Amino acid sequence: MSSEIPNALYPVIVVQDRYQGVYSGGKWLAIAVADTVEFGLPRASWALEFGPNAGDVDAAMFGWAHLTG
Repeated sequence: MSSEIPNALYPVIVVQDRYQGVYSGGKWLAIAVADTVEFGLPRASWALEFGPNAGDVDAAMFGWAHLTG
């Protein structure tokens, strides 16, 4: 397993999962291309506000959509 991250994914940020893996399946979340704007916010900001680190329902829906897909 390589520890190298392809340049196309930079910048990558890693944040601790607010729910400790209950919804995401992992204790840490890696957000690739964190500065790309989606839904009017950088991906990193969106993930912290509306994604897997949001409220229980949002985190559960995000986990379900991204882990079952």
